[in-house]
Amino acid sequence: MIKTYGLHHISALVGDAQTNVDYYTQILGMRLVKQTLNYDDKFTYHLYFSDNKGETPLLTTFPFPTQEKTKVSGGQVMTQILSVNPDKFDEIIQNFDRMGIEYELDLDRLIFKDPDGLRLSIQKKVNNYSQPILDSAEILSVNYLKTLQLFTDILGYEIVDEDDRRIYLKIHDDIGGELILLKENTPMGQIMRGTVHHIAFKVKDDEIEDWRKLLLEKGYFPTEIKDRNYFKSLYFRDKGGVIVELATFGPGITLDEDVEELGETFIIPKHFKEFKDEIFTRLKSIKLKENE
Repeated sequence: MIKTYGLHHISALVGDAQTNVDYYTQILGMRLVKQTLNYDDKFTYHLYFSDNKGETPLLTTFPFPTQEKTKVSGGQVMTQILSVNPDKFDEIIQNFDRMGIEYELDLDRLIFKDPDGLRLSIQKKVNNYSQPILDSAEILSVNYLKTLQLFTDILGYEIVDEDDRRIYLKIHDDIGGELILLKENTPMGQIMRGTVHHIAFKVKDDEIEDWRKLLLEKGYFPTEIKDRNYFKSLYFRDKGGVIVELATFGPGITLDEDVEELGETFIIPKHFKEFKDEIFTRLKSIKLKENE
């Protein structure tokens, strides 16, 4: 029986690219590990954030500077959950206070929004990383029982805990191995600035074809397998409204950049190379700053 291997990435819509990069690198302390383009839109950046080596699940963004903000609703990730080593948690709170960033403190969880309204949280968790990393997600469904069925019956997650509001799911103990499903049915949301477009799960490289066959058998409608250069993937909409991607482990983001140089070069996908001059004319360049 094939299964997924936890979070691969979460992709959200944001506004200004430079503001997005500055916030996630300078304030949250993540690393920009890839600046490329939306593979379906040659005039839209696709930015990847991770740990210093690009080893943890990716938090990725599509900047749309003129798009209006909207609120999260059904069929979307409500909260992207980061984790940080306990000895760094108080330091982050102090930095937020110093910079005037609004937040809520819920037990050992820091809850806040980025400049585009994306809801984030940071929780304490012992790990081998020196900065906040994408660890989990809180999901809001149109029909949470159908979404739960996808996670448990097809993707391979198990219910490990439950309360009046949430179902806690796990597939492994490593970073990216947990999910939280909210026990409520909410009307379908709009995918606009300030919302997550899709959530992606890792699958083995040689099993992506098997996944497409399985999804068709189970009554889903997956896309064709797409080559995203750093991984192959397919997409489908969960019966609770969530857009799900299955993405392979490889080849990985070090395919065209060494670890030391990740994110420093704007990389145009090969199928957009002929539009290079127009792309550089249309897109404002991103300036990278030393992480403070």
